[in-house]
Amino acid sequence: MTAKRSHQPHVARLYRTGTLAFVGVAVLVAGVIGAIALSGTTVAITVGTRDITQRATLTVVEQSPADDELTGTFVFAEMEGGKTVEAPQTGEQVDDYARGTVIIVNRWTKAQPLAAGTRLKASSNGLIYRTAARVDVPAGGEFGIEVVADEAGARGNIGPDRFEIVALWSGLKDQIYGRSSTAMSGGVRSATKLSQATIDNAKRALEDELLAAAADQLPAPADAQVRAGEPFAVSAAVSSRQQAGDSAASVTVEGSVRAAAIDLPAETLNQHVEQLLSNVRASDESFIDNDPTVTWRLTEFSGRNRRAQFDLTVTQRARLQANSQRLQANQFTRRTRQEILTSLQGIPGVVKVEVTIRPFWATRTPGLPSQIKVTVTAAQ
Repeated sequence: MTAKRSHQPHVARLYRTGTLAFVGVAVLVAGVIGAIALSGTTVAITVGTRDITQRATLTVVEQSPADDELTGTFVFAEMEGGKTVEAPQTGEQVDDYARGTVIIVNRWTKAQPLAAGTRLKASSNGLIYRTAARVDVPAGGEFGIEVVADEAGARGNIGPDRFEIVALWSGLKDQIYGRSSTAMSGGVRSATKLSQATIDNAKRALEDELLAAAADQLPAPADAQVRAGEPFAVSAAVSSRQQAGDSAASVTVEGSVRAAAIDLPAETLNQHVEQLLSNVRASDESFIDNDPTVTWRLTEFSGRNRRAQFDLTVTQRARLQANSQRLQANQFTRRTRQEILTSLQGIPGVVKVEVTIRPFWATRTPGLPSQIKVTVTAAQ
């Protein structure tokens, strides 16, 4: 009797195959779910400050301003004075008149008067020196007096010597005479010839000093007013009687400077400055302080019409706002790391960007903004 073949091993094989397939699908699904769960992107953005600068022309008048003009208060002060400035030496040697001190000796019994210009002859070379002032030499006494050589040049630079009083009666010349204990000097000196640059520099220096002095005399701005820049010179009249080429050790200049200043209502000026900056500030930026820097440059002025024109340069620091639309997660979906870096680094005020995409093998960010985390930090 033939035995029947059993089908149990075949069924077992089918069961194992089905089980393995189910497990494989389950593992694949779990992997996909895990990959989705682990996927995500972090974008760390550091923002710094930047200077926002605007340049404009501002016209100020004292009365009846036009729509594009501001009303200001004009104040004035004037100062006069002079100064002497040493001139640089040219190094050229020129002859001059030697001078020094001679002691007049009177061994006679009567006082001896000597008029200014009395001639004294040096024993060493016969050169004549003249007394610079009148002197009365007492009997039996001595008196020192300054003398100047009649002849210019190095010949006048003699050492200690004895001097004859030329016009004195010959019988008294042994009793009344001159002697020196120090050398004469000054027969040759370094010439100083004034240049036009030396004169012009002295004029400018005096103008600056007079302007500063006049500015100190200006009244301070009234309450709720601010000064438009620094006081400035309305007019300057500074001159020198000396001319280029004159031989002189110094140059003297004198004259006057009239200074002016313009005061503006602080509130009006602040509104004007704020409007200027708002024209160049991005809508997603905010100023980090309320102290803009304003630089003034006077370009036109009329004292008669009380009208002035300035070139203004206004600068204030600003920072990109953290809630800027340009920094939101929906800006970074389905993009590569380099695309994100390029877009953010092109935004003024962004100083650093770090992008991390998960899982590590992913080349693009997720398509859902909820899977992208953006952090914005202010630079220190």
